[in-house]
Amino acid sequence: MRILLCLVLAAPLFASDATADLLAAAVKGDVPRIQYLLQHGADIESADKNGRTALMMAAQHGRVPVVKALLAAGAKADARDRSGLNAYAIALFEPAGRGDHDAALAELPKPPRFRLSAIAGWSPTRLVSSCFQQREQIVQRIGLLKPDESLLRELQGFIKSSGKGLAELVSVDAKNIQPLHSEPSEGADGILLMEIEPGSACSGGTGDTLTFEIDLQVIRARDGQLLLHKSLGGGFKGMRGLVVANANQYQPVYETWMKAQAGPVYWAAVEALMRSAP
Repeated sequence: MRILLCLVLAAPLFASDATADLLAAAVKGDVPRIQYLLQHGADIESADKNGRTALMMAAQHGRVPVVKALLAAGAKADARDRSGLNAYAIALFEPAGRGDHDAALAELPKPPRFRLSAIAGWSPTRLVSSCFQQREQIVQRIGLLKPDESLLRELQGFIKSSGKGLAELVSVDAKNIQPLHSEPSEGADGILLMEIEPGSACSGGTGDTLTFEIDLQVIRARDGQLLLHKSLGGGFKGMRGLVVANANQYQPVYETWMKAQAGPVYWAAVEALMRSAP
Protein backbone atom coordinates (compact mmCIF):
# COMPACT_ATOMS: atom_id res chain seq x y z
CA MET A 1 0.00 0.00 0.00
CA ARG A 2 2.84 2.40 0.88
CA ILE A 3 4.55 1.68 -2.42
CA LEU A 4 1.33 2.35 -4.33
CA LEU A 5 0.77 5.61 -2.46
CA CYS A 6 4.32 6.76 -3.20
CA LEU A 7 3.85 6.01 -6.89
CA VAL A 8 0.60 7.98 -6.99
CA LEU A 9 2.23 10.98 -5.29
CA ALA A 10 5.29 10.81 -7.52
CA ALA A 11 3.37 10.65 -10.81
CA PRO A 12 2.53 14.41 -11.05
CA LEU A 13 6.08 15.29 -10.07
CA PHE A 14 7.48 13.03 -12.79
CA ALA A 15 5.13 14.55 -15.36
CA SER A 16 6.20 18.04 -14.36
CA ASP A 17 9.87 17.10 -14.48
CA ALA A 18 9.42 15.40 -17.84
CA THR A 19 7.81 18.52 -19.31
CA ALA A 20 10.61 20.76 -18.07
CA ASP A 21 13.20 18.28 -19.32
CA LEU A 22 11.53 18.02 -22.74
CA LEU A 23 11.34 21.80 -23.16
CA ALA A 24 14.94 22.25 -22.05
CA ALA A 25 16.12 19.61 -24.52
CA ALA A 26 14.19 21.37 -27.30
CA VAL A 27 15.92 24.67 -26.52
CA LYS A 28 19.34 22.99 -26.43
CA GLY A 29 18.74 21.01 -29.62
CA ASP A 30 19.21 17.66 -27.89
CA VAL A 31 17.41 15.22 -30.19
CA PRO A 32 18.55 11.99 -28.42
CA ARG A 33 17.26 13.30 -25.08
CA ILE A 34 13.92 14.24 -26.65
CA GLN A 35 13.57 10.82 -28.23
CA TYR A 36 14.39 9.15 -24.91
CA LEU A 37 11.79 11.23 -23.06
CA LEU A 38 9.09 10.54 -25.62
CA GLN A 39 9.85 6.82 -25.55
CA HIS A 40 9.44 6.86 -21.78
CA GLY A 41 6.04 8.53 -21.71
CA ALA A 42 6.66 12.27 -21.91
CA ASP A 43 3.72 14.11 -23.48
CA ILE A 44 4.84 15.68 -26.76
CA GLU A 45 2.18 18.40 -26.36
CA SER A 46 3.04 19.28 -22.75
CA ALA A 47 3.62 23.01 -22.37
CA ASP A 48 5.06 25.61 -20.04
CA LYS A 49 3.05 28.25 -18.19
CA ASN A 50 2.82 30.31 -21.40
CA GLY A 51 1.36 27.41 -23.33
CA ARG A 52 4.52 26.78 -25.34
CA THR A 53 5.29 23.24 -26.39
CA ALA A 54 8.62 21.63 -27.25
CA LEU A 55 7.98 22.26 -30.95
CA MET A 56 7.36 25.94 -30.26
CA MET A 57 10.55 26.21 -28.20
CA ALA A 58 12.60 24.42 -30.84
CA ALA A 59 11.22 26.68 -33.56
CA GLN A 60 11.86 29.80 -31.47
CA HIS A 61 15.51 28.82 -31.01
CA GLY A 62 16.01 27.64 -34.60
CA ARG A 63 16.76 24.03 -33.63
CA VAL A 64 16.05 22.48 -37.01
CA PRO A 65 16.87 18.81 -36.17
CA VAL A 66 14.56 19.02 -33.15
CA VAL A 67 11.77 20.58 -35.23
CA LYS A 68 12.09 17.73 -37.73
CA ALA A 69 12.16 15.06 -35.01
CA LEU A 70 9.12 16.45 -33.19
CA LEU A 71 7.09 16.80 -36.38
CA ALA A 72 8.00 13.22 -37.32
CA ALA A 73 6.85 12.12 -33.86
CA GLY A 74 3.46 13.75 -34.36
CA ALA A 75 3.81 17.17 -32.72
CA LYS A 76 0.97 19.52 -33.64
CA ALA A 77 2.28 22.38 -35.75
CA ASP A 78 -1.02 24.24 -35.42
CA ALA A 79 -1.04 24.27 -31.60
CA ARG A 80 -1.07 27.79 -30.15
CA ASP A 81 0.38 29.33 -27.02
CA ARG A 82 -1.62 31.53 -24.67
CA SER A 83 -0.99 34.60 -26.84
CA GLY A 84 -2.34 32.88 -29.97
CA LEU A 85 0.96 32.16 -31.74
CA ASN A 86 1.86 28.79 -33.24
CA ALA A 87 5.38 27.46 -33.78
CA TYR A 88 5.75 29.15 -37.17
CA ALA A 89 4.69 32.55 -35.83
CA ILE A 90 6.93 32.25 -32.77
CA ALA A 91 9.97 31.50 -34.92
CA LEU A 92 9.07 34.43 -37.15
CA PHE A 93 8.25 37.09 -34.56
CA GLU A 94 10.17 36.01 -31.46
CA PRO A 95 13.40 34.32 -32.61
CA ALA A 96 15.92 33.58 -29.87
CA GLY A 97 19.39 32.12 -29.71
CA ARG A 98 21.72 31.51 -32.62
CA GLY A 99 19.91 28.72 -34.42
CA ASP A 100 18.80 28.65 -38.05
CA HIS A 101 15.36 30.24 -37.86
CA ASP A 102 14.83 30.42 -41.62
CA ALA A 103 15.47 26.68 -41.91
CA ALA A 104 13.12 26.01 -39.00
CA LEU A 105 10.40 28.06 -40.72
CA ALA A 106 10.93 26.03 -43.89
CA GLU A 107 10.14 22.82 -41.97
CA LEU A 108 6.90 24.15 -40.51
CA PRO A 109 3.59 24.48 -42.40
CA LYS A 110 3.30 27.97 -43.84
CA PRO A 111 0.04 29.72 -42.95
CA PRO A 112 -2.42 30.65 -45.71
CA ARG A 113 -1.66 34.02 -47.27
CA PHE A 114 -3.61 36.83 -45.66
CA ARG A 115 -5.52 39.18 -47.96
CA LEU A 116 -5.32 42.80 -46.87
CA SER A 117 -7.35 45.88 -47.69
CA ALA A 118 -5.37 49.05 -46.91
CA ILE A 119 -6.91 52.47 -46.36
CA ALA A 120 -4.65 55.46 -45.74
CA GLY A 121 -5.20 59.12 -45.01
CA TRP A 122 -3.34 61.91 -43.30
CA SER A 123 -3.99 64.55 -40.67
CA PRO A 124 -2.55 68.10 -40.57
CA THR A 125 -3.23 68.60 -36.83
CA ARG A 126 0.43 68.15 -35.81
CA LEU A 127 1.67 70.68 -38.37
CA VAL A 128 1.74 73.39 -35.73
CA SER A 129 4.11 76.00 -37.13
CA SER A 130 7.19 76.68 -39.24
CA CYS A 131 10.10 79.08 -39.04
CA PHE A 132 10.09 79.44 -42.83
CA GLN A 133 6.49 79.93 -43.93
CA GLN A 134 2.90 80.12 -42.76
CA ARG A 135 1.22 77.02 -41.37
CA GLU A 136 -1.22 76.98 -44.28
CA GLN A 137 1.70 76.81 -46.68
CA ILE A 138 3.21 73.89 -44.79
CA VAL A 139 -0.10 72.03 -44.89
CA GLN A 140 -0.30 72.67 -48.63
CA ARG A 141 3.30 71.52 -49.11
CA ILE A 142 2.64 68.25 -47.27
CA GLY A 143 -0.59 67.75 -49.24
CA LEU A 144 1.36 67.96 -52.50
CA LEU A 145 3.54 65.10 -51.25
CA LYS A 146 0.40 62.90 -51.10
CA PRO A 147 1.57 61.06 -47.98
CA ASP A 148 -1.34 58.60 -48.07
CA GLU A 149 -0.54 57.52 -51.61
CA SER A 150 3.16 57.41 -50.79
CA LEU A 151 2.66 55.12 -47.79
CA LEU A 152 0.44 52.76 -49.77
CA ARG A 153 3.03 52.64 -52.53
CA GLU A 154 5.80 51.85 -50.03
CA LEU A 155 3.63 49.16 -48.44
CA GLN A 156 3.02 47.53 -51.80
CA GLY A 157 6.74 47.57 -52.54
CA PHE A 158 7.63 46.07 -49.17
CA ILE A 159 5.13 43.23 -49.54
CA LYS A 160 6.60 42.30 -52.92
CA SER A 161 10.23 42.51 -51.80
CA SER A 162 10.27 41.46 -48.14
CA GLY A 163 6.86 40.16 -47.11
CA LYS A 164 7.83 36.45 -47.24
CA GLY A 165 4.62 35.76 -49.15
CA LEU A 166 2.53 35.91 -45.98
CA ALA A 167 0.07 38.56 -47.17
CA GLU A 168 -1.11 40.35 -50.28
CA LEU A 169 -2.98 43.57 -50.90
CA VAL A 170 -6.36 43.04 -52.52
CA SER A 171 -7.29 46.73 -52.44
CA VAL A 172 -5.79 50.12 -51.57
CA ASP A 173 -7.56 53.40 -51.01
CA ALA A 174 -5.97 56.82 -50.42
CA LYS A 175 -8.36 59.13 -48.54
CA ASN A 176 -6.26 62.33 -48.38
CA ILE A 177 -7.39 64.12 -45.19
CA GLN A 178 -10.85 62.59 -44.91
CA PRO A 179 -11.79 60.79 -41.67
CA LEU A 180 -10.93 57.10 -41.87
CA HIS A 181 -13.35 54.30 -41.15
CA SER A 182 -13.48 50.61 -41.90
CA GLU A 183 -15.14 49.70 -45.18
CA PRO A 184 -16.28 46.25 -46.36
CA SER A 185 -13.78 44.71 -48.75
CA GLU A 186 -14.72 41.61 -50.68
CA GLY A 187 -12.17 38.84 -50.31
CA ALA A 188 -10.15 40.53 -47.54
CA ASP A 189 -9.11 38.88 -44.28
CA GLY A 190 -7.94 42.09 -42.65
CA ILE A 191 -8.46 45.81 -43.07
CA LEU A 192 -5.64 48.26 -42.34
CA LEU A 193 -6.58 51.81 -41.38
CA MET A 194 -3.51 54.06 -41.43
CA GLU A 195 -3.71 57.71 -40.42
CA ILE A 196 -0.43 59.48 -41.15
CA GLU A 197 0.39 62.31 -38.79
CA PRO A 198 3.34 64.46 -39.98
CA GLY A 199 4.33 67.14 -37.51
CA SER A 200 6.29 70.40 -37.63
CA ALA A 201 7.05 73.16 -35.15
CA CYS A 202 9.39 76.14 -35.31
CA SER A 203 12.29 75.38 -32.99
CA GLY A 204 14.03 78.42 -31.53
CA GLY A 205 13.47 80.42 -34.68
CA THR A 206 16.33 78.67 -36.49
CA GLY A 207 14.79 75.47 -37.80
CA ASP A 208 11.69 73.30 -37.92
CA THR A 209 11.47 70.18 -35.78
CA LEU A 210 9.77 67.47 -37.80
CA THR A 211 8.00 64.47 -36.30
CA PHE A 212 6.16 61.56 -37.81
CA GLU A 213 3.60 59.03 -36.62
CA ILE A 214 1.21 56.50 -38.10
CA ASP A 215 -1.95 55.59 -36.21
CA LEU A 216 -2.56 51.99 -37.27
CA GLN A 217 -5.69 49.92 -36.79
CA VAL A 218 -5.94 46.30 -37.91
CA ILE A 219 -9.51 45.05 -38.22
CA ARG A 220 -10.65 41.50 -38.90
CA ALA A 221 -12.79 41.73 -42.01
CA ARG A 222 -15.24 38.94 -41.34
CA ASP A 223 -16.68 40.43 -38.14
CA GLY A 224 -15.20 43.92 -37.84
CA GLN A 225 -13.28 43.09 -34.67
CA LEU A 226 -10.41 45.44 -33.85
CA LEU A 227 -7.32 43.25 -33.52
CA LEU A 228 -4.68 45.93 -33.05
CA HIS A 229 -4.47 49.66 -32.46
CA LYS A 230 -1.00 51.14 -32.11
CA SER A 231 1.16 54.10 -33.06
CA LEU A 232 4.26 53.72 -35.19
CA GLY A 233 6.74 56.54 -35.49
CA GLY A 234 10.25 57.59 -36.28
CA GLY A 235 11.84 54.87 -38.34
CA PHE A 236 15.48 55.50 -37.49
CA LYS A 237 17.21 56.04 -34.18
CA GLY A 238 17.44 59.76 -33.48
CA MET A 239 14.92 60.71 -36.15
CA ARG A 240 11.73 60.96 -34.11
CA GLY A 241 12.35 64.67 -33.83
CA LEU A 242 14.59 65.93 -36.64
CA VAL A 243 15.45 69.60 -37.11
CA VAL A 244 15.63 70.84 -40.71
CA ALA A 245 17.17 74.08 -41.92
CA ASN A 246 14.64 74.89 -44.65
CA ALA A 247 11.25 73.85 -45.95
CA ASN A 248 12.73 72.01 -48.93
CA GLN A 249 13.97 69.33 -46.55
CA TYR A 250 10.44 68.32 -45.58
CA GLN A 251 9.94 66.06 -48.57
CA PRO A 252 13.03 63.81 -48.30
CA VAL A 253 12.59 63.47 -44.53
CA TYR A 254 8.95 62.44 -44.69
CA GLU A 255 9.46 60.16 -47.68
CA THR A 256 12.31 58.42 -45.83
CA TRP A 257 10.12 57.97 -42.77
CA MET A 258 7.23 56.53 -44.77
CA LYS A 259 9.53 54.08 -46.49
CA ALA A 260 10.94 53.00 -43.13
CA GLN A 261 7.49 52.41 -41.65
CA ALA A 262 6.10 50.20 -44.44
CA GLY A 263 7.75 47.13 -42.89
CA PRO A 264 6.55 47.74 -39.32
CA VAL A 265 3.00 48.35 -40.60
CA TYR A 266 3.05 45.11 -42.58
CA TRP A 267 4.48 42.93 -39.83
CA ALA A 268 2.18 44.41 -37.19
CA ALA A 269 -0.81 43.51 -39.37
CA VAL A 270 0.42 39.99 -40.16
CA GLU A 271 1.17 39.26 -36.50
CA ALA A 272 -2.24 40.53 -35.37
CA LEU A 273 -3.98 38.33 -37.93
CA MET A 274 -1.86 35.32 -37.03
CA ARG A 275 -2.73 35.69 -33.35
CA SER A 276 -6.45 35.77 -34.15
CA ALA A 277 -6.51 33.04 -36.80
CA PRO A 278 -8.91 30.16 -36.09
